[in-house]
Amino acid sequence: MRKTTPPGAVISGRLADSILTRLPVLARNLGPVAAGSKRLASRYANTLRAGWAAGDWSELAQARLILLQVPACELDSALARLNGAIGSWDNRILVLLDDDLDCRALGLATSAGACAASLAHLRTGESGLAFVEGRAAAVSRLKGILARGGVRMIHLQPGDKAIFSAGINLGRLVSCALMDTVVRCLRKAGIDAATSRKIAGWIADQSVAEVLTRGKTGAVARRPPIPMLEPAWMQALCARDTRIERFSRQLMEAAAEYLGDEPDCRDALAPPGPGPRGRGKAAGL
Repeated sequence: MRKTTPPGAVISGRLADSILTRLPVLARNLGPVAAGSKRLASRYANTLRAGWAAGDWSELAQARLILLQVPACELDSALARLNGAIGSWDNRILVLLDDDLDCRALGLATSAGACAASLAHLRTGESGLAFVEGRAAAVSRLKGILARGGVRMIHLQPGDKAIFSAGINLGRLVSCALMDTVVRCLRKAGIDAATSRKIAGWIADQSVAEVLTRGKTGAVARRPPIPMLEPAWMQALCARDTRIERFSRQLMEAAAEYLGDEPDCRDALAPPGPGPRGRGKAAGL
């Protein structure tokens, strides 16, 4: 089979924020597009402005590279149908486009001989970063495609995507809850909504800048004391909103336990004593 054969795609679900639409370079030279029906496949091809609707999934057998973007709940059924349509996976590459799942989710295809990879995308700029893990041939093929679109690829080792996904989703989860709590605290203090959001944004920016600076210089010991909430502040929070107070206390305890493992942080995390340092300075304010 000639190397110039266009890649195929199996698509299901919404394309609004899919990796295929976030990374147009993947669909630039697309060939047959398969879906639950030809009508649906035609809609996907029109949305992507690439490829053509496959009347039968067997048309995918023409492609050496097949992109797979389907919801996790439909993955096994899509793979079973794809295996039946392809016949033989010899010299063919299957790429799962999913921000969380890795190649282990492609067991039905890899056991049939598919050379597999998975690709996650993180939008950090105009095109962002692509994180790829899988077989060497599949990774190499994707690297060439992404390079043509000016997308930087980072190669993940087997098993690392689960750690990557945990970090990304933990950041989103904690950031959303934390910033919401900050805004609510400021609103409880009588500050208007717009100003509260601006202050929360400033705090987030300052925190990120501090972490990035420490990462570059290794100057952990030169940072100010870790912010800790005074008992009086906690009492005030509890009086205004017990939900915020409870979350703040849990977060502070978790942060103290986590950061307390670093030798340079132990003094900063020590309970505040009497005098000025036990008040504003111990809170990093």
